[in-house]
Amino acid sequence: MEVDVAILGAGPAGSALAALLSCNPLTKSLRIALVDTCHPAAVPSELPPHSDPRVSALSPASIELLRTVGAWRALAPAAAPVCDVQVWGSGGSGHVRCSAASVGSSVVACVLETQLLVAALQRRLRAAAAAGGGNGLRLLLPAAPAGAELPPYSPQAQLEGGPLTRVRLEGGGTLQARLLVGADGACGSLVRRWAQIRTLGPGPGSQAEAVELAATVATAWPLQTAFQRFLPTGPLTLLPARNGAAVQWGCPPQMAHHLAGLPPHELASAINDALRAPPHPPAAAPLTSLLGGFFEGPRSSRFVEPPAVVDVIGAPVTRRLVEQHAGGLGRYVRPRVALIGGAAHAAHPLAGLAGHNLSLADAKALAKAIATAVEAGQDIGSAALLEERHERPRRRTNGAMLAAADSLRRLLQPQAGPLSSLGSLGLDVMSALPAAKQTLMRLAMHGA
Repeated sequence: MEVDVAILGAGPAGSALAALLSCNPLTKSLRIALVDTCHPAAVPSELPPHSDPRVSALSPASIELLRTVGAWRALAPAAAPVCDVQVWGSGGSGHVRCSAASVGSSVVACVLETQLLVAALQRRLRAAAAAGGGNGLRLLLPAAPAGAELPPYSPQAQLEGGPLTRVRLEGGGTLQARLLVGADGACGSLVRRWAQIRTLGPGPGSQAEAVELAATVATAWPLQTAFQRFLPTGPLTLLPARNGAAVQWGCPPQMAHHLAGLPPHELASAINDALRAPPHPPAAAPLTSLLGGFFEGPRSSRFVEPPAVVDVIGAPVTRRLVEQHAGGLGRYVRPRVALIGGAAHAAHPLAGLAGHNLSLADAKALAKAIATAVEAGQDIGSAALLEERHERPRRRTNGAMLAAADSLRRLLQPQAGPLSSLGSLGLDVMSALPAAKQTLMRLAMHGA
């Protein structure tokens, strides 16, 4: 089968790219194949009482993308708004609390179950495929790639793309594509491996390796604030969610698996102890005392105690946290190949935000690059086009997000000895400076 665009990975990034291409007048006539080993996702006729623990916090920009492709109407009733973000550590009294209003928005994000997001996008894709008679858009779900042949690097391929890519499918069959898109995740992306694009970041077994525990919980009162506390073992986040709240706890693998095995009441107690316990006094005198009381004035926003977790609903799940950037400095393309989403980058999200937002922004940028090429009569697999229209703008934004998230984590992660109060001081600085708080909020909302 010969297609114009073959997308491997039907998660949020891949499904969003296919939806954007299928609804744009410039690209809706392209032959598109969406390939994934998973079966098609479906929006249930009736939502279960509580949300799935795997959630996404979608920024206003991501919500607008979903409106563009016609998927948001079905998702809006299940979305929980986030109006404020509060970040603090386990040592000292420093904290930062910012609101969406500070950057001129009604919400920071809306929290939604990731499986519902994917299901709504795929429902739009099935409708588009039916409207086109199956000639323009093909959903190969499930289908397993078995291997690929990519055009070699050459001056001609750099400008024109070169021979088509060939993807072999298990059980027989071959896809030939003018553009192969890797949206197949951070861990073990086949497209990234076939393209021989390396990643920069800690690997499995390294000291930086962490696992995230995700759980759906009931809280003492409803919340519209994203709470995040930086602990010695890693960040703990409490997010609003449909009919409850979502916990995301990054910690060492052994600790995460131990927590996942606790009875619900013990896990709830562990979350409360970690989230609501008073901050430990720093081992050394606070560095703020050296600044002549600069931070002794009234705070721009008071600290709000997070609600107590009163129950854990359903079974928690765990996943390995990955922090990496394709190509080290952000190499996302080669002739007839482009990476988006986790295949290109993965970062620790701030207060549960910015993860899927970056992936959806990747999909939007690549869809725009393809539309520009079609309008100009260019080859959509040209590496020069993909570099200029997709890689460079996304590398700049994603690289800044990864660097900022890593710097923030290093600043706020509790330190030992004389450095124990640095995190609290950093939070004090951000809380005292409106511009710093607005930067933090924009980082959380948009990843830029």
